[in-house]
Amino acid sequence: MMVLLLLGRLDYEQLTGLEQTDGRRREGRFLARLERFPGLFRQGMDMQEVQGLLLDSFGKVLHVEPAPNGGETSWEFIIGHLQNDHPVVISVRNESCGHWMVAVGVEFDDRQKVVRILALDSSAAASGICPWNAFIEARQKSKSQYSFNWHSDGTSCSVQIEDVVAIW
Repeated sequence: MMVLLLLGRLDYEQLTGLEQTDGRRREGRFLARLERFPGLFRQGMDMQEVQGLLLDSFGKVLHVEPAPNGGETSWEFIIGHLQNDHPVVISVRNESCGHWMVAVGVEFDDRQKVVRILALDSSAAASGICPWNAFIEARQKSKSQYSFNWHSDGTSCSVQIEDVVAIW
């Protein structure tokens, strides 16, 4: 939903039901297809479901490109798309949880190396300071399968980047 809001394909009134959505239009078809999933997405969605939902409804006006695989390759894929102003949906996972969020920017160090991917996290409170509320950073010289740190809502944990899809 956040990506569709960012790209101007849906608006707040359509998502909250304050405005009637025409089922013959892309937005209406998307919302109708979304309702077919179990309530609260208790089992989550996988990348194929996300892609299918978007392409079925918005395939003629949106580009959807999955990353080839996880880890360091995904890090470069994410950065490349963000530098082209494409939001990127990221799935992170560790031994106790999995979570999706939307990457919207990058932070550079003084040598112009990307040190953080900035994200919108629906599970975290909105930040009153900046337009993102979470970030992911690579752990230095990590040999663990969880080679990234995810910081959100005042907590941090080690994660792996599992699935990534750029949408524009």
